[in-house]
Amino acid sequence: TGDLILHGNSEDSFSLIPMGPVSSDIPVIPAFAELRGEAESLPSVAAVLPLISGTATISMDEEAAGISFLWGVNYPEYQRMFPDSLSFIEGGFPMAKEASILLSEKVRANAEKELDRSIKVGDSLTLGGFGAAGLRLREVKVAGIIRFERAGMQLEQISIVDATTLRALKGMTTASGAVASGGSATLGEAGETVSEDELFGSAALVHDGIGGDSGIDSSPVNYDAILGDVSVRGRYTSLDSDAWNFLLIRLTDSSLFAETKKAMNASIMETGVDAGLSDWRWGAGMVADLAYSIQIIFNVIVLVISIVAIIIIMNTLVISVTERIPEIGTIRAIGGGKSFVRSMILWETLVIAIIFGAFGIVAGAVVVGMANKAGIESSNQFIQLLFGGAALHPVLSGFAVAYSLAATVAIGVLSSLYPASVALRVSPVVAMQRV
Repeated sequence: TGDLILHGNSEDSFSLIPMGPVSSDIPVIPAFAELRGEAESLPSVAAVLPLISGTATISMDEEAAGISFLWGVNYPEYQRMFPDSLSFIEGGFPMAKEASILLSEKVRANAEKELDRSIKVGDSLTLGGFGAAGLRLREVKVAGIIRFERAGMQLEQISIVDATTLRALKGMTTASGAVASGGSATLGEAGETVSEDELFGSAALVHDGIGGDSGIDSSPVNYDAILGDVSVRGRYTSLDSDAWNFLLIRLTDSSLFAETKKAMNASIMETGVDAGLSDWRWGAGMVADLAYSIQIIFNVIVLVISIVAIIIIMNTLVISVTERIPEIGTIRAIGGGKSFVRSMILWETLVIAIIFGAFGIVAGAVVVGMANKAGIESSNQFIQLLFGGAALHPVLSGFAVAYSLAATVAIGVLSSLYPASVALRVSPVVAMQRV
């Protein structure tokens, strides 16, 4: 999804991944051309991708074939932004500027079940878009069958179309763009105060031939003017080439996120439009929220296990220290201070924790390596949503190793505190009497 996502603001919730027919209400980015120019001028920005998000029904030869979520893009820009994001089962990116679709492998499979016949590259499909003005139909040619490299349950339902087609399906005309951009000057242009005479002309098309000096007017008819002023109507039918729902921004370095976001927010404030910036987690929508919720649950479970481990290790050390109280008393009697006894118990605990912690990390690395090679597969859609695909290939990172070792050391240190205090409570004289 990129590092940053520029979008319009709305009272309704929405995300990069469309969720049903309501995706038609995703706001358009106001002052898009100006904000895109600002983004591309920043040295921290590597690439940008304008994107439209929507939903459409699919039919073939007037037979219903299901539904698909759609991303509308300019194909060359998509290739530059995400060169390795797609695998082509058939076909490829269209070479000519035509109404075309890169059909999801999953969507094609569902459509073929509905149609009881195959869909191939070169076939024509009819897309039906939902909007306030009703159903709009557009015919597209299948340019390719695709699969996202990191597919999930939601991405499997997304097909990619040319931006012009999706604009037409969503009714993103210059008039609707004027309303989206706001401002009193543009509202009248958008048609909120447009009269019937402006839309249909004021001259009468039919004259009453009865009475007076009627007769047939033999003067030539000006067919270009017969409908009156068509400029207003043109704004309702002319597609807005600057109408986009999102602008995905990829950075040269993820560490520049805060700096770039600050610069873009300053540009939005300077432009004075109602737009916002979000990160990839917002763009991923429900998938990211669910993944983070699961992560929190697992972290709580790990915390509980750590507390149990501290209690178990602490009790074991208490027993060990109790058995060695005579030796500890002797050490203190010959001059060993409390700090020496405390450090002795601490170092003993740390050595054990580090050795066996390292052993556990090595064993875990072997298991993760085997799981990565074999892949953990599941047919359950909920599990696939968490995995981000049909199979999970876990990878061991350096951060995970360092975190595990640090957690092991911390548990060892905390576990040694109480046993050390138990040993130091006994006076050297009492301790030596137990010999």
